[in-house]
Amino acid sequence: MTEVPPSRWKVVERGRRLEVIDTRAEGAKSSTRGAPSVETGAQPGLPRRLRFDGTLGWTTHPFYDGSGPRGVVLDGGLARWIGGVVGLVVTALVVALVVFGLGILPLFGAGAAIVASNAKRLRTWLTRRLDAIAT
Repeated sequence: MTEVPPSRWKVVERGRRLEVIDTRAEGAKSSTRGAPSVETGAQPGLPRRLRFDGTLGWTTHPFYDGSGPRGVVLDGGLARWIGGVVGLVVTALVVALVVFGLGILPLFGAGAAIVASNAKRLRTWLTRRLDAIAT
């Protein structure tokens, strides 16, 4: 009988993380699995799911983050809370448009003007909040 050839992949535990080593690759490169991370070279955009527990990875944009672009990991609870707030704001805007019709559009314009006039303060505030999350 012939024996089964050796596996190409080797899994070892180092520092409470699993590393998958490709034994046929030159230099035996390893891939670490464990705590989720966000690639530093990732393009800013929408959050993406890192794990099944709701953990999201998000790359910020310098437009609203003074320290951006940087990777931020949101745990499941915080991601649900932020999603709920965004959903509530969008629902309120849609209800306002339906109830008041197009007559409310000047109020949206006024709100946008207020946000634009306080953009520097809002960016500083948001950067501080992201600093607290990122550390």
